[in-house]
Amino acid sequence: HAWPRPLPEKEVSAWVAALSNVEMTQRAPGESDRQVEATPEDVSLSLPEDINAELLDGLLQELPQQTAAFTAAIEKLSAGIGAATDVNRAMRAAHTLKGAANTVGVRGIANLTHHLEDILVALSEEGLVPNQELSAVLVTAGDCLEAMSETLMGVGPAPEQALEVFQSVLDCANRIDREGVHELGSAAVMVSEQEVLPEGGLQDIAHDAQAQKGQGLRVSAPVVDELLRLAGETLISNSQIQDRLQQTVRQADAMRQQQLLMNQLIAELENLVDMRGVAAPKSSAGDQGDFDPLEFEKFSELHTVTRRLIEASSDSQQILSQVNEQFASLNDLLDVQHRLQIANQHAVIRTRMVPVSSVVSRLQRSVRQTCRLLDKQVELQISGDATNIDSNVLTDLMDPLMHILRNAVDHGIDDPDTRMASGKPPVGRIDLGFSREGNSIVVRCRDDGRGLDFDAIRRIAENKGMIAPERNMSTEELTRLILVNGFSTRDEATQVSGRGVGMDIVYNRVLQMKGTLALNSERGKGLTVELRLPATLLSAHALIVRHGDKLLAISTRGVEDIHYVMPDQIEKIGTQPVYRVGNEVHSLLKLEQLLALPPDRREADRLGFPVLLTRMDDGSMNAILVQEVIDGREVVLKNFGKYVPKIQGSIGAVILGDGSVAPVVDLVEMLRVPIRHDQAEQIENRVEARSEVAESQTALVVDDSLTARRAAAKLMKDAGYTVRTAIDGLEAVSILHNHVPDIMLVDMEMPRMNGLELTAHVRNAERTRNVPVIMITSRSTEKHRQQGIAAGVNVYLTKPFSDEKLLDHVARLTGTE
Repeated sequence: HAWPRPLPEKEVSAWVAALSNVEMTQRAPGESDRQVEATPEDVSLSLPEDINAELLDGLLQELPQQTAAFTAAIEKLSAGIGAATDVNRAMRAAHTLKGAANTVGVRGIANLTHHLEDILVALSEEGLVPNQELSAVLVTAGDCLEAMSETLMGVGPAPEQALEVFQSVLDCANRIDREGVHELGSAAVMVSEQEVLPEGGLQDIAHDAQAQKGQGLRVSAPVVDELLRLAGETLISNSQIQDRLQQTVRQADAMRQQQLLMNQLIAELENLVDMRGVAAPKSSAGDQGDFDPLEFEKFSELHTVTRRLIEASSDSQQILSQVNEQFASLNDLLDVQHRLQIANQHAVIRTRMVPVSSVVSRLQRSVRQTCRLLDKQVELQISGDATNIDSNVLTDLMDPLMHILRNAVDHGIDDPDTRMASGKPPVGRIDLGFSREGNSIVVRCRDDGRGLDFDAIRRIAENKGMIAPERNMSTEELTRLILVNGFSTRDEATQVSGRGVGMDIVYNRVLQMKGTLALNSERGKGLTVELRLPATLLSAHALIVRHGDKLLAISTRGVEDIHYVMPDQIEKIGTQPVYRVGNEVHSLLKLEQLLALPPDRREADRLGFPVLLTRMDDGSMNAILVQEVIDGREVVLKNFGKYVPKIQGSIGAVILGDGSVAPVVDLVEMLRVPIRHDQAEQIENRVEARSEVAESQTALVVDDSLTARRAAAKLMKDAGYTVRTAIDGLEAVSILHNHVPDIMLVDMEMPRMNGLELTAHVRNAERTRNVPVIMITSRSTEKHRQQGIAAGVNVYLTKPFSDEKLLDHVARLTGTE
């Protein structure tokens, strides 16, 4: 009666009678309903069409933990150090995976774990551990199970040997059904009671571990990426605010200077009014009685205005002081906000960090599979597996690491007989270490094999025409040859190597990740491969440098030191400039040569230059000379996007504080490809051509008014001219001493040297006699105009004037109409 659809009364008695007469039978020994032959459908990883997304998400969360728990327990059993508790752990992990896979509908994992669980249950019931034969099957099955899990998670291909592995598991399970488990088991190691797996199994252990680390929260990757994007944009916004604040502080300082000038002028005015009697016309002595003019002041409106000016100046000076205090307070708040935003960005970045331990089982599996193919015995020891790495960086790092480990097993580790003959243990050893050094992740892989065969490398390189037989090469140069595409020391290709597509793939991938690769070989002792990668690809530390009126960001990757070099410290070997540091001599290159920019027009006037000492992948050092280093800061990298092709030496762009965009230059990448002689000539020709164009369109604007000077300079810059400015005639004369412009725009009334005197100086000097001069002034009388023409002015314009009219005169005088 409690069922949703109760049985009719007339059928109830028949069902009760049938259920009360159930016959219990016992299966005869040796009989089994277990399938015998595996089919491709049994190892299928295809998902059902009506899959539940939440159930699949739960399976994907459990897969890494449970497969890792299974393989860890099986590895202990295979190494001969396992006990009955490890059998139970593996059994519970297989049971959990079987249930989750069945719920979702992934037949491959469900079928494999089902038969693995049956084998482990049989061992557990008899208190046995697998013997060597069964351990090998279980280890292979664990590797296949991990590969299946990675396929579902989208981080690896489907295992090619899945059907073969499943068949071997079926054979073992059927053998246990027929002959009993004692044929494939051995006595378990005795353990203490504390080592017995508690009731509840792996789920309780995982729950306890999670409780110790803190409550977890699953966040989708797109949400984390969006948080990082917003954190980066916030940092950019803060940088822009700080830059605007600095500009405002500089403007306030300029206002303070103007205030000082105003105070001086007011003081002079007060002196004229009070001391010289300018305030009122002279009057007779009788009007003042017996008082001297200094003893009896007569106030006029000019006195009043002067006093008001003094008071207003004092008030404005006090207000300006308060404003500067507010600026200082605001700057402190922005610094605090900047630190908080950086901390926030780092906190968000940590959500993308994963420990190296999450891929340890995959690396171990790769070594085991390679050992099975080559019939070698190798032990992989991993240190620093608690190091946290950006998940994207770790994912990109996996393929290079797989290649390095396979090469270590194949090329580095000898067979057991050869190792024993050389006094080494028969089992090879590979040490793989992970560490964090500053903003870099360092990965070191060292094997205890025979090291690189430099004689074989040289012989093969000569046969391939890569080097001339008579050329002397250092061990470092021979070592770098194994990174060349198509280079291999094997005569025949195998499943593991011999195709010349090993270390070159590693090297290219590391370069794409903005990392470096170093090799260190010791004959008879082994090879060490060191990778250095940026901890995250989202931001980078950069130096903001200036070249002319352009700002560039130079990544500090590879930049080991910054020296300030005087001109007499730059030496030459032949035609190549060099910079000497102690006993080391480094090639000196100018940044404008690398980027094909116009040369530094003020190079001769500079007392010294910053030089960036940059270390390359091969350990060599280059010295890069730049005009000016403005700042060093952490910048948020912006990709150019898919529509911009790859630019050698540029890794992205940054948005500066003033809103302008600056390219990020990677000196290591730019210097990695040597510039051929013809390319160098082309770059030099382009630089010279651009220099000639720039030098053929120069203007000198001379005006003591800041507003007028800036307006005229902007107008000429917009017209395509390179503009220099001066505040009066004396400063203009110092500029003319080093540079002759194509045209000059001068004001008439200026302190120290006015426009008429400057024009006369220009006309009397041989170098500047033919330079066109346009005088722009507010004096519109014919007398002033005649004075200007007499001094040698070509065009006399009165304010206000038309921009178009001025540019027409400029074009006519310079011959660019």
